[in-house]
Amino acid sequence: LLSSPLSTMSTPLSPPSSSPLITSEEEFDLKISGDHVLVFFLAFWSGACRRLSPVFENLRAKHHAAAEFFRVDVDAVGLEMHLRKEATAVPSVQYWRKGEKVDEVVGWNVERLEAMVEA
Repeated sequence: LLSSPLSTMSTPLSPPSSSPLITSEEEFDLKISGDHVLVFFLAFWSGACRRLSPVFENLRAKHHAAAEFFRVDVDAVGLEMHLRKEATAVPSVQYWRKGEKVDEVVGWNVERLEAMVEA
């Protein structure tokens, strides 16, 4: 797993090699239209999200040629958006194909997350 990277935004979840951050529902809808898209719903204050972030980034480094990886800061986009996307808890990682949610891992479940990405 990746070690704690240096931050460009004074937070351990924003290393230079971090997955792009989705900042609006319109952008989200555009990004999930791809073939293989993973979206990490997180809150910067969450300890579980901080622990899962390097795991997600490690999976991104390993699978970047086969899938797109994005993050959504639930506090920045607002409660309504992440509830419409059915991300009812953080951390959550959703797997999308051509605009349809295929799978989701909620909470700290590294084995399940790795299995979902590598399937």
